[in-house]
Amino acid sequence: MKLANRRELGSTYVEMVIVLPLLLILLFGIAEFTRLFIQAQIVHCAAREATREATLFRPDCDGAKNAAENAAEDIIQANAITRGSSFDVDVENACDSEEPARVTVYLDTEFLVLARLVNRLTGGSLTDEPFRLSSTLIMRNEAHAGG
Repeated sequence: MKLANRRELGSTYVEMVIVLPLLLILLFGIAEFTRLFIQAQIVHCAAREATREATLFRPDCDGAKNAAENAAEDIIQANAITRGSSFDVDVENACDSEEPARVTVYLDTEFLVLARLVNRLTGGSLTDEPFRLSSTLIMRNEAHAGG
């Protein structure tokens, strides 16, 4: 009877060794992609606020560009998940241009756990380098909205 229990225990360990890495990758993958989805939503919100600031009528168009960049920075820095991350804001046609304002917000991000876990288990198939999330919004300028 004891011999059968040892065999079962050994097969249980083998099954655990096979299944545990897959479960860890799945668990951390869900967590990582959830974090990336939240970051993408923050980038979109920052682009929306920056575009709104860029389209407001101001006598000084450089002020509109600065206001748009500051609005995006405020949104990104206000969220703990993106605070301290490298980001960039590209503003085109701000202020009183007849063309619609176009604002793109870029955020550099990376996998925190998943890349390291996959690299250790597979011998290095996922990159540790950051990649860019971006969101572009286009909005008609307020000064030319009625005509």
